[in-house]
Amino acid sequence: MFNLSISPPQTEIAIKPGTSFTQAYQVKNLSNQAVYLNTSVLEWIPQDSLSSIQYLDQTNPHISFSLLNSDLNLGQDFLLPPNSDRQIILKAIISKDAPQQDSYFTFFVNQIDQTSTDNPGASGRIGAHVLISASTNLNQEPKFNLKSLLVTPKIKDIFFTNLSFRLELENQTNFFQKPVGKLIINKSDQEFKTLELDSQNILANHSRQIYCLDNPICSLKGPFWPGPYTAQIKLDNYTSSSVNFIILPLSPLIFLFIFFLVHFIVKKTHQTNK
Repeated sequence: MFNLSISPPQTEIAIKPGTSFTQAYQVKNLSNQAVYLNTSVLEWIPQDSLSSIQYLDQTNPHISFSLLNSDLNLGQDFLLPPNSDRQIILKAIISKDAPQQDSYFTFFVNQIDQTSTDNPGASGRIGAHVLISASTNLNQEPKFNLKSLLVTPKIKDIFFTNLSFRLELENQTNFFQKPVGKLIINKSDQEFKTLELDSQNILANHSRQIYCLDNPICSLKGPFWPGPYTAQIKLDNYTSSSVNFIILPLSPLIFLFIFFLVHFIVKKTHQTNK
């Protein structure tokens, strides 16, 4: 049975080349039986705007990992009793000639299947991401660009269907950054509604779909006043161009059309029967 947990789930560090850091992890065996575990570190790269990643086969020549536990080496098997936990301390060394850029890793705790004595193998694993920014300047200035802002629907009724916003921001630096800002909806150059953005990491030179805080799908419910609207992103040091959409009294107009159509048919039928 695989039932492990690891804390913290993610480490983010900005560090100068030629230095090192350590991170202590608490690994818990939440099952009722003892398990054999070992540890490993794999580097990865981002794949798309939906946080997909690809693990690399090669090792990074500029960053090396080891364990500081006196009785345990990286990759060495160890036993974790049932319903118990253990602290594992990971150390990373960044070489002096490391390029000033990001590197992304996952520290894995692998459960080993010991039922097969001839060929024991991994039966599951749990990991914690390690995001490393190597730079001589540890206060990097963020630089974002709005890659897309989609409003659905572009022509909306004042009552029916929700108004939804899908936005994707691009990080134009060599270091992961967290955008801090708002999605602002204006009507007739007046602020109509503001949605706080969830401050999530955007990896170096990549884009990511960003969600709204306390309203992940970034949606608004009606009713709305009819008229032209705009939506734009405002960050601490960046303001995007506006996206236009319009809200019309479609349902009242349809209701009035149906009402007058029925009235016309009834009146016509009444005149015919005379």
